[in-house]
Amino acid sequence: MAGIMEYLYQYYYVVLILQGICLYHSFKRGTHQKWIWLIVFLPFIGSIIYIFTEIIKKNQIRDFKGFFINLINPTGRINELEKKLRFSETFQSKVSLAYAYQAANRNIEAIPLFESALSGIHSDDVDVTISLLEAYYAIENYKKVVELGNKLQNDGFFQKSEANIYYAFSLEKIEKFQEAEQVYQKLNRKLCNFQARYYYGKYLQRISQEEKARMLFEKMVEESHFLVKGELRKEKFWISKASEELKKKKSEL
Repeated sequence: MAGIMEYLYQYYYVVLILQGICLYHSFKRGTHQKWIWLIVFLPFIGSIIYIFTEIIKKNQIRDFKGFFINLINPTGRINELEKKLRFSETFQSKVSLAYAYQAANRNIEAIPLFESALSGIHSDDVDVTISLLEAYYAIENYKKVVELGNKLQNDGFFQKSEANIYYAFSLEKIEKFQEAEQVYQKLNRKLCNFQARYYYGKYLQRISQEEKARMLFEKMVEESHFLVKGELRKEKFWISKASEELKKKKSEL
């Protein structure tokens, strides 16, 4: 226990900031008489207890609890959300159930709920539209993926998401090869997007542009030497896939 506390107190400034936030929040709400001694004399533990007790809202704790219930018993979670939807058809009840269906690979049931939620003030909700696109991709309705991808083209979050790769795949599937290549080219940026770039290389192979694909895979492997440790860990799988493609081509020579 002493070793753990010593490790935690190495982060002195983080603890001070946490302590300051909690004291300010406590004085503002008039609860300082109840909390001040715990926060002052046990700054790290006291601040953590205060945050979870007084700052994090109860509905957020319920959502956190719901995440673990969904992980352990997804069917029970779905049944609970279905009851909530029957009681009250709100935007939140629709998308919560749709996300649960999607997580359980029940995309056909998720789709009408996502579509129903995309109305009124929520008609342009990016997160729900992306989830709907992913659900359509899962059931191989590529025309609908393209339709939704076209709608999201000016959204910065979509541009950097995995859903944009599904959009490029779907363009290829419906034989819109020029548009697919344009999407891949936008994703082909130095020192990032390794997953999308790997798929771009595979696309180039499929359209018989072997030399261009080889150069792309080589670039990915070269760039890996300039990534910081965290980024390298994140992109390692796709860099190794690019390396495998290069080895495969060498063995064919």
